[in-house]
Amino acid sequence: MNKKIASFTGLRFVMIMTIVISHLEFLKEIVPVNAYYPKYWSYQVLGVNFFFLLSGFGMMLGNIRRTAAENIRLPTIRESINYGINHVRKIYPLYLVTLVVGLVASITLGIFYYEKPLATICCNELVKLAFTLPLLQETTGIEAISHAYNGVAWFLSCLFCIYLVSPLIMYYIRKYSKSTTSDLICIAVELAFIIGLAYLFGKVQDFVMQSVYADKVKKMTLVYGSPYRRVFYVMVGMSLAMIYNRVVNAGFALKEKTANILEIAIVIIAVVYYFFRKSMPTGLYHYAIDIVICAGFIIIFAFDKGNLSKFFAQEKLQRLGNMAMYIFLIHYPIRIWGGKIAEHYIGWNLTTAMIFIVLEFVSTYILSDWVYRKSLQKE
Repeated sequence: MNKKIASFTGLRFVMIMTIVISHLEFLKEIVPVNAYYPKYWSYQVLGVNFFFLLSGFGMMLGNIRRTAAENIRLPTIRESINYGINHVRKIYPLYLVTLVVGLVASITLGIFYYEKPLATICCNELVKLAFTLPLLQETTGIEAISHAYNGVAWFLSCLFCIYLVSPLIMYYIRKYSKSTTSDLICIAVELAFIIGLAYLFGKVQDFVMQSVYADKVKKMTLVYGSPYRRVFYVMVGMSLAMIYNRVVNAGFALKEKTANILEIAIVIIAVVYYFFRKSMPTGLYHYAIDIVICAGFIIIFAFDKGNLSKFFAQEKLQRLGNMAMYIFLIHYPIRIWGGKIAEHYIGWNLTTAMIFIVLEFVSTYILSDWVYRKSLQKE
């Protein structure tokens, strides 16, 4: 129970790359790629959901390993705040750098491209900074604030808000969920909240977009990104950790042959779903399918037994997996601001798009690797 689950680290890189690829939106306008990219390659949801579930799984498993069931207690507010801060402390300096880069770019575009008055620009930036500096931007549910400066940082903000209440959530799950059956009931309830809040928040978004506030708000992220809903994804991960802990303590060990079959099966299901998800009729049922697939990845690869687990445990993939959050935060400013420059001065066609993608990926890797090396030196 004390060993690191190496396959998760390798999977982190694979999942982060599905998100990175989904951000190459300019391919939607380029022939002949526009016939394939939007339909088959632009789907980041599985990767995003995987990280929320994995965060919950990791937090709960760590909590179980550190504290025996008879010693758990209600956390104080100060302990919860420190828990949240400690979980983002390592990544915050890089986040701050990307925030500054985005701030400079936003002000420059406002002055020279959009020709806005300086007073208006300063007011807008101060409002954004008030939320983005303490990583609370995703609490607003307003995309202009939650996606300010570095659009993907909404994920970090959302997780930070969830971290602040995670000690309390883990306390109650461990206190009241006493069997695998109750863990499964918890997952069913959590899934019901995920689907129910998607419906409710969707109605709220529609109402706001049809109100007098539509021009100011423009777009909302309550359904996709708000911590008020995403917290239940993390809770699913926590409940999966409870199940995993119970079956391991009961002496269950997944055999290598069975692990191979299950790992290959879940990967095939995920790949097929990834490519054909956008061809399926839309509906709330997709939220359930997304979670079941991600939960399958978590619970199957947690045993770290099959050949795919060994593949993801390779040293190179371990390194890339450890760099995943750096890649995540660094790639997007390069994609957005570099893309704006390329589009303005050169224009998009198949050749310029391919060159830009290569440059984006190479520069992202070099910068992420440099930051990762620096982080190792500090440890």
